[in-house]
Amino acid sequence: MLLIGTLCDKAGVNNKILLEKIRKLIRMTYEVYEIKSVYRCIVDTGVKSKNLKAVAENLDEVSSYF
Repeated sequence: MLLIGTLCDKAGVNNKILLEKIRKLIRMTYEVYEIKSVYRCIVDTGVKSKNLKAVAENLDEVSSYF
């Protein structure tokens, strides 16, 4: 779960290529961990970040779940 928290924190980068790779890595964790626990970790670490762009990206990822 430490990997997910780090990816959520780095989701606020300005580089579009790196941002797409981070999104793919977050989606790849769904195969390793239970999806609900991944989204719980995204909400716990990503949405509470100080970086507003990272918060927006993590909320987009959570909204794709719904």
